[in-house]
Amino acid sequence: MRYSKIVGLGHHVPETVITNAQLSSMMDTTNEWIIERTGIKERRWIDPTKDTVANMAAKATRMALERAKLTEKDIEFIVFATITPDYFFPGSGVLLQRELGLESIGALDIRNACSGFIYALSVADQFIKTGMYKTILVVGAEIQVFDNHLYKLRRIKHTLGNQFYTSTIDTITLSECLKNADVVIGALRAEKGKARHVVSEEMVKNMRPDSLIIDLSIDQGGCIATSETTSLNRPVFRKYDIIHYCVPNVASRVATTATTALSNIFTPTILRAAEEGGVEEMIFSHKWFMKGVYTYKGTLTNESIARKFAMKFKNIELLLALRM
Repeated sequence: MRYSKIVGLGHHVPETVITNAQLSSMMDTTNEWIIERTGIKERRWIDPTKDTVANMAAKATRMALERAKLTEKDIEFIVFATITPDYFFPGSGVLLQRELGLESIGALDIRNACSGFIYALSVADQFIKTGMYKTILVVGAEIQVFDNHLYKLRRIKHTLGNQFYTSTIDTITLSECLKNADVVIGALRAEKGKARHVVSEEMVKNMRPDSLIIDLSIDQGGCIATSETTSLNRPVFRKYDIIHYCVPNVASRVATTATTALSNIFTPTILRAAEEGGVEEMIFSHKWFMKGVYTYKGTLTNESIARKFAMKFKNIELLLALRM
């Protein structure tokens, strides 16, 4: 009876190292706590401009082939285990096949979370035992997506399912990604009327020359430290050899799309207001709705606008209390 054996092992990890100590500075945890519960001492973060599941797998494959004294042409079949494929379809196996320059061989994806690689080994073992193939490439690879807001990460999960792992982001990762970015789009929601700067001037200095920044948050002051309001007459300027596009109200340039997007947001709210007795009832009953009110019965209630134009304002909660 024919048996299978592992003749070569390979691996590849991205260059950026994030230690437990670095994580401890971002959240309430310690190096000891992480090691005790997970055994992890460090993790590697990808460069989204160049790292994909398929090309990282190709680098690991070439290491394994070299150790086994084989070549790409010796591979007869690919079994690829991942729950973070580059695309839902085609699978990562055929993308790896292309990366390796192979033709006319089979490629199978297995998406079974933590046990996926074990199942991949088992499938390869059975193919070899039956005599169908002699040399099979088995691969396991994953990529994570990072963001500051948990609700956005949950939305990605809900929309894309298990195509991506998700995790929170930090300034270290952001800085490293910006160094290799060709286009950076800032779209941060304003907090208390003004967007906060998440991209510092130093980060911009380290970006590639002639790369582009589009700050969609410029209406609220911008989320990039080097942003300055521009106009359609002079839409761009350069700073540190980086092109900046900071025209306010960009949505007005795509009126149909903007109208559709706004309608999708406002229509359910308008219908709800009608069902609950009108706008005033919505203001009184729902704090999330009240926060979006700028004037109430002829009185300015938005502090940010009042400060910007040196106007008087009143707290809407006090005005509502008078109603009671």
